[in-house]
Amino acid sequence: MSDSNTYPGTCQGTHRILRFVLLLVWLAAPAAASASADLGRGPLKVSENKRFLVHADGKPFFWLGDTAWELFHRLNREEADRYLENRAANGYTVIQAVALAEVDGHRDPNPYGHLPLVDLDPARPAVKDGRDNDYWDHVDYIVDKANSLGLYIGFLPTWGRYWHDSVRDGKPLFTVQNAEVYGEWLGRRYRDKHLIWILGGDRTIRNEEDKEIMRAMARGIRAGDGGRHLMTFHPRGGQGSAQYFHDEDWLDFNMRQNGHNVKFYEGFQNTRADYDRTPIKPVLDGEPIYEDHPISFRAAERGHSIASDVRRPLYWNLFSGAFGHTYGHHSVWQMWQPGRGLINNPLMPWYEAINQSGALQMQYGRWLIESRPFLARVPDDSILVAHRPDGRSGEAGRRTIVQTKKTHVVYTRNEAGRATLYVNGAVVKSGTVGGDLSNWDDGFCLALGNELTEDRPWLGELHRVALYARALTSSEIAETPGAPTVLYEFKEGTGRVVRDTSGVGTPLDLQVKDASTVQWLAGGGLRITKPAMIASAGPATKLIDAVKRSKAMTIEVWVKPENTTQAGPARIVTVSRDSGGRNFTLGQLGGAYEVRFRTTTTSPNGEPALATAGADDGLTVPTAVPGAGRYRLVATRDIDRTYAMIYAPAGRPFSVRMDAIAGPEVKAWWYNPRNGLAMAIGTFANTGSRQFTTPDPGEMLDWVLVLDDATKNYPAPGSRK
Repeated sequence: MSDSNTYPGTCQGTHRILRFVLLLVWLAAPAAASASADLGRGPLKVSENKRFLVHADGKPFFWLGDTAWELFHRLNREEADRYLENRAANGYTVIQAVALAEVDGHRDPNPYGHLPLVDLDPARPAVKDGRDNDYWDHVDYIVDKANSLGLYIGFLPTWGRYWHDSVRDGKPLFTVQNAEVYGEWLGRRYRDKHLIWILGGDRTIRNEEDKEIMRAMARGIRAGDGGRHLMTFHPRGGQGSAQYFHDEDWLDFNMRQNGHNVKFYEGFQNTRADYDRTPIKPVLDGEPIYEDHPISFRAAERGHSIASDVRRPLYWNLFSGAFGHTYGHHSVWQMWQPGRGLINNPLMPWYEAINQSGALQMQYGRWLIESRPFLARVPDDSILVAHRPDGRSGEAGRRTIVQTKKTHVVYTRNEAGRATLYVNGAVVKSGTVGGDLSNWDDGFCLALGNELTEDRPWLGELHRVALYARALTSSEIAETPGAPTVLYEFKEGTGRVVRDTSGVGTPLDLQVKDASTVQWLAGGGLRITKPAMIASAGPATKLIDAVKRSKAMTIEVWVKPENTTQAGPARIVTVSRDSGGRNFTLGQLGGAYEVRFRTTTTSPNGEPALATAGADDGLTVPTAVPGAGRYRLVATRDIDRTYAMIYAPAGRPFSVRMDAIAGPEVKAWWYNPRNGLAMAIGTFANTGSRQFTTPDPGEMLDWVLVLDDATKNYPAPGSRK
């Protein structure tokens, strides 16, 4: 077992050793028969857990896409061959291209002089008898060529301008009627091809008419292809398909356009937000920042993106829950070459851009993900330990009250305003919460495991939740007190209803919004396994009225938290409206339990709160780790905790929780996103947290730390099967 947890020094001899080790790992990695996808495994479908795409036989499919929006419109066949062969050789699996292309594809002919429509009418595609003599024959050729190389076409029927903008006579080309006709024609024509339908095309849904046009096109395609192909929607920058169509059956997975920015919180955090939506659907960033693109469209101020700017979103998205990723280059999307008009100043011709560093480095993210169990992967930034300037573990400075075992937590507030927090029968915090309850809101609902707005999720087990309109005494707390106003014992064992068994007044039953987010426990109890919504259908009237009358309350829970890092605070039980207004909330704030109880002397949010020990001692710097801006670290693992991956966008030390891995020993690796090579670091005891230092310190030198359960004997990260 290694006695070191960091890469040894940076002397010249060490660099020679590193290169030798990397070479050995690279040579040991088995070569793949093909870099592109295996189209012989049948049509794509959504995985059983609704998080990924798989082939018909269940094999995982990694979407590595490229935005070739003008492919059908601007390239001749020889050029298209060159482009597609390049992408297939470099591990891409999906080419996103547009039939009615953005750059005046409705009126500027393709290289063979052909237009797609008769009289700009989408209900009349311009087709002629025979082969190779119309616009659609050229599209057919490119689709067939891509398929022959193992590439799916992410097929956009039209760019958004043609259903959104004034294109002809002050109106768009598409209506509800002709969208359905056009969609059905496309569906029939490409029924037997390997493709994924992508509706939309970089436009905002403004109103119900826009939605109806998209629905009509989807309906037509389904009628034409018999539902053989998956379908999604490509939105405007900074948006996602979920905000318009998440609950619609035709939308098989969500696509985001996180935008042409370079910082994590400028859009890339939204991948996780869509991952957490219910009902569950896979999510993908279908257009992040392009390589060599004006950053945020402000080249004079921020310059043009480079390879590191496009690598970061690859790992940010994947480790935040995306099932794949799309790359783009500013010259390639528009297929610019000398003699064509410039759109936002491309820096080189497309045929040079296809070999830019970022374009060739995307495949390393794919090989990394495919080298470990694929379909069990989940995002988990709690693996990261917050940075401390004193050099100690980020867990230092905490006396963590929260433990991942069954715990009895009680909060009482009497009529005089004396408030007390008990954990396992012992007083851990007390104080005064003065004022009266005349400002309690009669319209607030009761929820367990989340805020009513579904943005403060708590994970763990609920074994008992009892709410009283009186302050229990310490002796009562030591027993099992009777006469709660609301009581949940979680003995149902099945179904989506949590019953109020108090026997007081009208039962305040709760509804589980998505049954897949919870598991009923034998003998009683409810485990929340992923962000859930468990709430009353209406206001918690009997509880609110009783507490306002008595001016006293007790919140009693028996819980088993999933971890000691969930925060927000993560809601265990709440009567509230949203993150800014409540009557009361008991939640978890990392290693602490916290209660916000609203009175006439507190804020509408119930602050100042009463919290146990276990909160941060003030010496952590989370803007360093997990980080912010360009330097945000992200982490992922599998649900069985046999491996974890942590992406560091810059070369610097950081600490991780070793218990992210289930086994007694952890094998650690460095994986280089710039060349796809891996280096074994060592094997360590699975205890506490451990600091790792990237092999190369410095900016734009990103690394992935891979942690494995040593008993699994996984191959080197990035090994290809």
